[in-house]
Amino acid sequence: MNSNIPSRFTGWLTINRTCNLRCGWCYAARTGFKGQMSTEIFKKSMDLFHTMPLKLVILIGGEPTIHPDFISMIKVLKKEFRVMVVTNSVKFA
Repeated sequence: MNSNIPSRFTGWLTINRTCNLRCGWCYAARTGFKGQMSTEIFKKSMDLFHTMPLKLVILIGGEPTIHPDFISMIKVLKKEFRVMVVTNSVKFA
């Protein structure tokens, strides 16, 4: 990843474990590809991020783009941080 931001200014946020591929080797497989971050936990994560000198937030999953609140989460995050998404891009194909 060439984000030009040192890793100490980067936060990683797993917003779900669900995925549209379900690869057997994926770390999300051990959860059965189940579970998603609630709005309450997202807000608590934002509160935590505000206590840190973060510049970049990377969203991961499962597949983050299939979280029902993905777009609203991006809108909130991009007001204060640079945002990157680790995705399989199937939803965009």
